[in-house]
Amino acid sequence: MTTNSINITLLDSDQKAEIWHLGCYANEGKDIFLQEGINYDLRHQEIMSDTMHKLNHLADYVTSELKIPAITHQFYATSKSSPKQIDQISHSKSINTTERLNQVYSSWRHFFWTNNIDIVPADIKNIKGLEVHSIDELKEHILYPELQEILQGAEVDKALFSKASDLIRYMALQIFGGVFHDLDYELYEESIVDFFELLTAFTFIGGLEKHEAATKVEISPNVSGSPNVGSSFVAAIPNHPVINKVVSLMVRNLNPDNSSDLPEYVQFPCNLLQKVMYEVGPTALTMAYYLGAGELDILMPRNILFNAEYAWSTTTGSRCSTNEVVSLYSDYNGVQIKTKGADMFCGSWALNNHNDYFKLTYYKENIDLYLYRAAQDGKLEEVISLINDGADIETRKINNITPIIIASQRGHKEVVQLLLDKGVDITVTFNGLTALEMARANNHPDIVDLFLAYKGAPKPITNIEDVNLIAGYNNSFAALEAIQTIKLQITKVTQCLMEQDPELELDLVSLCGIDIL
Repeated sequence: MTTNSINITLLDSDQKAEIWHLGCYANEGKDIFLQEGINYDLRHQEIMSDTMHKLNHLADYVTSELKIPAITHQFYATSKSSPKQIDQISHSKSINTTERLNQVYSSWRHFFWTNNIDIVPADIKNIKGLEVHSIDELKEHILYPELQEILQGAEVDKALFSKASDLIRYMALQIFGGVFHDLDYELYEESIVDFFELLTAFTFIGGLEKHEAATKVEISPNVSGSPNVGSSFVAAIPNHPVINKVVSLMVRNLNPDNSSDLPEYVQFPCNLLQKVMYEVGPTALTMAYYLGAGELDILMPRNILFNAEYAWSTTTGSRCSTNEVVSLYSDYNGVQIKTKGADMFCGSWALNNHNDYFKLTYYKENIDLYLYRAAQDGKLEEVISLINDGADIETRKINNITPIIIASQRGHKEVVQLLLDKGVDITVTFNGLTALEMARANNHPDIVDLFLAYKGAPKPITNIEDVNLIAGYNNSFAALEAIQTIKLQITKVTQCLMEQDPELELDLVSLCGIDIL
């Protein structure tokens, strides 16, 4: 009887896994909504139905007066020790957007927030209605201490400037209201009038991101049907309930010691990128909108406010630029929609911080899961370190598979030897196979030899009772095969003896309990 190679589902080192794989959160699936008390399917259906109604009856909402103030907010921060100029693409898009808005309404105020007033280019300063504001003007805001701490950290870790931007947008919108857009976000000339009308219709305007759009560099893991509300463009009245809610979530997330109800997904992000996303990024805004949206709020389909493909096709000089022809118009459930704007969604900051921001975050609570991962990948030194730190060599936290079984299946001899030396139980099974049988099934004879030579190995099978005991314990292919072989041998010996002495049958039955029938 032959045993086919047994394939165990592997946890790839770069795989974005669920919490039961890594003990952390690396997606925006429905589970994190439940942790915030949101039934995602029900709430999302309500929101999208509301969006469809408003798109179909937009004229009923447009008025002659602005609901959202004619104030724009942009933010740029740079290192105090080594200041850096705004990149050319962001520079151009910032000017394009503010000047287009001025063409349709003459009373715009454009707030440019910064930690270095001298760094703002002259041609941006000279735009009509533009006001350069120091972030210190926001020092009375509840998030200001966290903003200062983040900016101090950004002197070392430049990616934290992006995190600071996440705070500034909601601080400014909560106080002043208006429209926040990232520097590389562009409102398009063909749609600027349509956009302005939206400000007369609604008290909050946001849009869904299409998560697949962020794939020029994979800065966001695969998600389970729940795209985020984009944060690179947000418009709202002052103290809007959604803005107030996202601020309160940020206060909670950034001060975990003061919160007794911090959700698991915020406590255990899989990496630093996810930590930022959950604490202050698009995930925080998404939760706030699903919890706090009202009757005069709208969440636009992705192609209206976040048509990244259109941005790539109409922008030159970016690593994300393409030669594709992309239309401003698209269909959304039978309704023709028109792109109003988009950011580049290029992830440039992530490229420069890939190693730090994508490295799996270590949590002591998950040490057994890390041991499984290290055993699977054959990382001997890491296995040693984790065992020394207290990891359980018998753990079954992933798919009920022990480290020695996965190491045997993968052919990691040194890891198997180490686990044997630590006295691991080699009788446990997965799908009826012990670690030894897993090594044999996957053609790793050197590991099979380790088990056969192991001083703690089970004693050799010498009788049918031992075989039946093992078979009843693990129901393995090897044990079943052994049963058949031994039964056949016993039958042949018994028949041979009886041929020599027919009266021996009675003795065999009475003395040995052997029933040859």
